[in-house]
Amino acid sequence: MWGEVAAQSIAAGIGALIGALAAVVIARMGVKGQVRRVETAALNELVLELSFRRALVVSDPHQLTEDEASRLVEDRERAVRSVFDIRTEVKKTRTKLRVESPAFDPLARMTAACNRFLEGESRDPLSYLIGLHQLQSDLHEQARALHAHHEKVLDLEPGTSAF
Repeated sequence: MWGEVAAQSIAAGIGALIGALAAVVIARMGVKGQVRRVETAALNELVLELSFRRALVVSDPHQLTEDEASRLVEDRERAVRSVFDIRTEVKKTRTKLRVESPAFDPLARMTAACNRFLEGESRDPLSYLIGLHQLQSDLHEQARALHAHHEKVLDLEPGTSAF
């Protein structure tokens, strides 16, 4: 009789343990899925924002003459502000990623591309259109990498939705 009670107690304890572990696993899967959805939404927001950036549309990338540069001062300043904003948006997006996210590398490369443009533009303002064209290309490459790692991330080219 005591053996039967002990066996039932052990069976009940094992059942409770298995139930508790199952509950933890299910809860963890739910949280992990929610975190991935937040990450995907943040990446889509960034890719969409990049697609609307007019500064990234350069129809004729070339070295400016001094005369062209004097006429395009406001355009150049607006483009520089836009690149600062892009870099800030990329940094904000990084804060919404999982620690193990494969999106960290493409976002780091986006930040580096923005930094290269800003440094190059400050050294040689007459080449800013060439720099913007290169930045658009670099950002597009990293946006494609984001899409490759996260199939639910939009596949949009920076600047293409601006007009």
